[in-house]
Order: sequence, then C-alpha cells, then structure tokens
Amino acid sequence: QSVNESTEAYPTGAEYSNEDGVIVLNSNLTLTAANWIAIGNTGTAISQFGGIFNGNNKTIDGLKVNFNVDDHNILLGGETKTAQVNAGLFGVLANGGAIKNLTVEGQIIVAYEDATSWTYVGGVVAQVNGGSVTGCTSRVNIIANEYAAGKTRVGGIVARTYCSTDDVVIRDCTNEGVINLQYAATVASSSFTPQVAGIVAIVADGDEGYKTTVSYCDNKAAVSATNLPAIVIGGVIGTLNKVDEDFGEFVELDNSGAISAITPTGT
Repeated sequence: QSVNESTEAYPTGAEYSNEDGVIVLNSNLTLTAANWIAIGNTGTAISQFGGIFNGNNKTIDGLKVNFNVDDHNILLGGETKTAQVNAGLFGVLANGGAIKNLTVEGQIIVAYEDATSWTYVGGVVAQVNGGSVTGCTSRVNIIANEYAAGKTRVGGIVARTYCSTDDVVIRDCTNEGVINLQYAATVASSSFTPQVAGIVAIVADGDEGYKTTVSYCDNKAAVSATNLPAIVIGGVIGTLNKVDEDFGEFVELDNSGAISAITPTGT
C-alpha cells in the first residue's frame, strides 16, 4: 500500500511503514512523479489526510508540481472543476492529523486560470483544517501566477490554517524555499487580495473554542510579489483574521529573508 494510491508514481515498499494510520519514513526518499498529486488533495472530508506522518528527520526530495488549467481535472481526480485547488506535498490536513520531523525539497509552479476557484499552495501542506505541522523544513521553491481575482494563497510551509473542531499547531518549522507570487493576467477588480508569506499565508477564522498556535518558526528565504495591484505579504505570516488570545498564540517567530513587492507601476 502506498501513502497515496491515486497514481503509480507514488513510492511503495521499504521507504516507509504504515500501521494504524501512523506513517513513518524509514529513509530519505526521492519522488519520481512528473507532476505530483498532493496527498489529501481536495477540500472534501473524504480525501483529507487525517493520519500521522512522521518524517523521522528524513528528507523527501524531487517534489515537482507544474499545475496549469489543463491539469485541473487530472490533479483533482475528476472531470468537474471544483472550488478549490491544493498544491503541495500534502493537500489538506484534517482534524487530528499530524505532519512532523520532515524536510521537503523541490519546486511548485502554479499557473491556474479560473476565477471561481481558490488556490492554496504550501511547501509542506496547502491547508491545515485542524491538527499539527511540527519540526518541518521546506526547501521548495514556489512560483504562483495570480489569475483568479485575488484568490491565491501561498505559504512556505502552509498556505492556510482553519480551526475546524480542532486546534491548529504550527511549530518549529523553517522555510528555505524562494517564493514568488506574480500577476499573470489582467482580471476584473475583486474584494479579494492575494496573500503570500514564508510560513503561513493566512491564519483564518475557525470554529469557536479552538485556536491556532504558530511558534518557533523561521523564514530564511526571499518572499516576493510582482506586478500585483494589491497584495498581503509577510516574512512569517501574511494575514491574521483576528488578533486576540482566544483566536491564537504567536510566539518566537523570525524572518531573515528579503521581502519585496512591486506594483504594476514599478513602486
């Protein structure tokens, strides 16, 4: 059994063990898929990853995602476009799930044109709907083209967190992958603004009584936005939907990467 059975290019065998929903990486692993389909790659509960992935301080390299509009149906495993695109090693982490002690290396290129869809891109996981990402390093270089009227979110570790009947914890994570979000086409004005950051692009509202903790995380790589009329950009976090102690805790966060944004007028 492979960690994701949707394509023959996924690794199988001695590289990892899988018992009772706990996957342990036993050795460094090189991916061979030409266009990686994220584990738990859609926003429905059935396909979210809810197990525990213990990287065991090993590295997964060779991650390649080259996502464009023609790939949409292939990467989402169906014939109908959905309202959500998730690109990363993992797509959506479900309540109670965990990804820990893992380094990811590779490249993600997203050039997706559909104003009806939200696009989430993360070096480790696109979205965390509950659960934890701890002790992870991303060396994934990301280029995302903003087509979809402000609906793109890009994070070096995670694009978006949302507490859905569970707390979210992002701890002891480092981004070393260069990130660029660029405006690829003229789109209609929108109330949405694209967001990009070295660790988490957006910490979103969640269910009452649950909170998000982002702690002891570092961004060490350049984060940039090019030719966007409006952008939220951050070294560690792009957007906090709320700022109060019930919403979340944000502790010992550091950025040493260059942060830059250039508007269409060159400013």
